[in-house]
Amino acid sequence: MAVSFDGSSGLTFTGQLKGISDSKTGTILLWAKLAADDGTAAKVILTSEGSGGSFQLYRIDESLTDGSKLRLVLKDSSDNNILVLQSSNEWTAETWQGYVISYDLENSLAYIYSGNTDVSELNTNPTDVAVDLTVSNWYLGNLSDYEYDGSLAVIAFWPGVYVDLTDDDERRNLISNDGKPVGFGVDGSGRGGRSDIDTPPIIFFSDTFVKNRGTGGVFTTTGSLSYTGNPDVYRPSSDRLTYGTRWYDSERSGFSYPRTEMQRETSGDDGLRVGFDELDELDRDDFKEVDFGDLLDSEEDNEDVV
Repeated sequence: MAVSFDGSSGLTFTGQLKGISDSKTGTILLWAKLAADDGTAAKVILTSEGSGGSFQLYRIDESLTDGSKLRLVLKDSSDNNILVLQSSNEWTAETWQGYVISYDLENSLAYIYSGNTDVSELNTNPTDVAVDLTVSNWYLGNLSDYEYDGSLAVIAFWPGVYVDLTDDDERRNLISNDGKPVGFGVDGSGRGGRSDIDTPPIIFFSDTFVKNRGTGGVFTTTGSLSYTGNPDVYRPSSDRLTYGTRWYDSERSGFSYPRTEMQRETSGDDGLRVGFDELDELDRDDFKEVDFGDLLDSEEDNEDVV
């Protein structure tokens, strides 16, 4: 379920996020839609501390660049820029866009993908210093004078985790073959891929959205957030199917979630296990042609079984 930010609403976390530590690696997943282009105003999606914080994810002020672009700025504890990474493609207003970002400052690696396209553009090369993440106050969409105006369906942040986005298999743990974020269940875990990504992220907003389902703690809502219905959301990418996984389809969120039971038995009304028995007669090359949505029983939203 996507949430609309009107430029005066958002979510705030006061204090230090639980379980967070300064680190040189991190991964971010975003599924968002900008409101109608309003010219030059910067639109901050997620930031620490406020304007000039050590972690800043925002739509760049258009007076500073050619068109509307997504930018990530990271700083150390001395307020020095240690990474400035932005998208080379224009972020078209009123269009859902999936972005995935991952960085490893120690090894001078930083990538941003728009869907499955590398759109990385470095303004400040990575510096081998930890990002200052042990700070007070985080803002999602409601930084004063730079409020985000648009919709969000997914935002997740895994500090301490690097994913090689240039590797198709690695990237598909985060974004599907059609360029949309993959399902991470209710709390951001259970993808069935890498163990560090299967661990719930510090920040994870999706589904009901106003609740941080990550491990970092509770954000407080300011202003009024309105639900805008489901965007053109993904289903699990069929060419990244995990054998023995049961997929559960949520009517409320529009997301398809993996379940972890490995028994070779069919489920009840809460979903259908997609295993060898359903796929024995198919080759891997045929998977992308299969609409696994037809195999899902989506009569009910049984979220408690995930």
